[in-house]
Amino acid sequence: KKEGLWGMQIGSSDKKLKHTTKALMGHFLSQNIMPKRRVKEFPVTENAVVPVGRELTAMHFVPGQYLDITGTTKGKGTAGVMKKWGFAGGVASHGNSKTHRSAGSIGAC
Repeated sequence: KKEGLWGMQIGSSDKKLKHTTKALMGHFLSQNIMPKRRVKEFPVTENAVVPVGRELTAMHFVPGQYLDITGTTKGKGTAGVMKKWGFAGGVASHGNSKTHRSAGSIGAC
């Protein structure tokens, strides 16, 4: 509790001690838990505070409860015209050099 607000920090994935700063090391060791790779803090109500060191599982949530979950996808780069628009592409041989999957001429005048 700080300044009249309740907050909770959630950490995931253990982190090696040698990769942790001294400030974070003191923060984690004061609570007798291993350093975590990712730590996020968010506001909660007083009755939603979970004891320090408790593992959160799916059993913590009520069935039908909505959660806001974010993540980062693996980038696959810009899609070419064959994948994006279904273009046929060029011929595989007979003078075709490095333009097998390119747009080529699309019929514009």
